[in-house]
Amino acid sequence: MAAKTVSKADLIEEELILALEQNKELSEFEFRKFQRDANSITDYVSRNHALGILYTIVKNDSLMYMYFDRALSLGVNIVVLYNYFSCLNRRSCFSKSKEVFYKYKDYINTNRLVLKAFNVASFYLDNDIATFLYDKALLIKCDEELVESLFERKKKISQIREMTKCSDEHVESLVNIYSRIIRKYNQKVKSFYLETIAGGHYVIAIDTDNLDTIVDMNFELADEIVANAELDSCKLVAVFEPYTRINK
Repeated sequence: MAAKTVSKADLIEEELILALEQNKELSEFEFRKFQRDANSITDYVSRNHALGILYTIVKNDSLMYMYFDRALSLGVNIVVLYNYFSCLNRRSCFSKSKEVFYKYKDYINTNRLVLKAFNVASFYLDNDIATFLYDKALLIKCDEELVESLFERKKKISQIREMTKCSDEHVESLVNIYSRIIRKYNQKVKSFYLETIAGGHYVIAIDTDNLDTIVDMNFELADEIVANAELDSCKLVAVFEPYTRINK
């Protein structure tokens, strides 16, 4: 059987994804090289896909949105859509993730995409999105372990909604607050889960060993929640924790 030919676009995208996963800070020279390489890709979708990843790396969210939206404008490419969700999560652009979900929800048809998109349901404690994705996982016959995991996460979303009595507006305000703080401190969410003890709360695992940063982020989070009068009647809280401590 002949080996699959690896295109120039594939190689450039692999390099960019590696730099993204390594959280690499690009020098001006490296940025210009990647930019030149990406712009040399003749295929419209692949070129804009590569540029979307590049601008994620350099933390230019408006250009990241623009290039990924262009890459999806001619038709939905599942790899591009998956990477768009990944890049939005990496940059803590949660509101944009929700927008992208609603725009492309009918194209979510793989295990990886269902799992990635489910973050939107968790961030926003959205029962409707959770149910939609759980039903989609059953429809496309995702593996049993994933289906069971989604069922448990869906159940926890419902439990926390019931426990905290928070409205959609409350949840959105809280998401906007912790998203802004994550971005201000230039941190990356490594994992995210919901906890039903102590009245229900988010645990946001940050990819850092710097406890001073975590403490500062939590103080700022508490101050912003207290200062937001809209959240007075909402029992839902959030906490930042270092990922390494959670996963020891």
